Amino acid sequence: MKTHEYATSYTTDIEDISDEFSVDLIVKMPKIGSQRKKVHGFVTKQFKFRSMIPTTNMNLFNFASTVEKYKDPLEIIQKFYNFMLDQIAKEINDLHTLGAGGDDVDNMNKKRRRMSERKKKKWYTETLNHQLDEKSGRMEEFKSEDDRLVEIGQGLECNAREFI
Repeated sequence: MKTHEYATSYTTDIEDISDEFSVDLIVKMPKIGSQRKKVHGFVTKQFKFRSMIPTTNMNLFNFASTVEKYKDPLEIIQKFYNFMLDQIAKEINDLHTLGAGGDDVDNMNKKRRRMSERKKKKWYTETLNHQLDEKSGRMEEFKSEDDRLVEIGQGLECNAREFI
């Protein structure tokens, strides 16, 4: 996203490529080195510029932070494959460790799901066995209906062997 075009000799363009984790600006200076020297007060160390190297010519940084020329993309893959595999394994391990502490969103969702499944299972078994939870409002309804029937003398009494 280009923000401004500057007509001064200090910069030719500033491009903002910032994201939520870092602030990155690309400041384009005049291409001719002699023009850079003419800019009053221009010191590259003050700006702490990073050098950018195009990857189309197979020049990349190696593990020692030095520029190395590679023959082809296959050589780059072979060089960095084990390193990237180790990094991915470390990230996965960190995610599992983080999840064990209860901070992981997926684990929290799984825990909620398990709790709701347990509650449903408990409700079904109690309903099938005719054992309602005494804390629920439905149980109070049944008790009050039972008490009302007993008060008016219409409560059922059963003397059959299977019900005793």
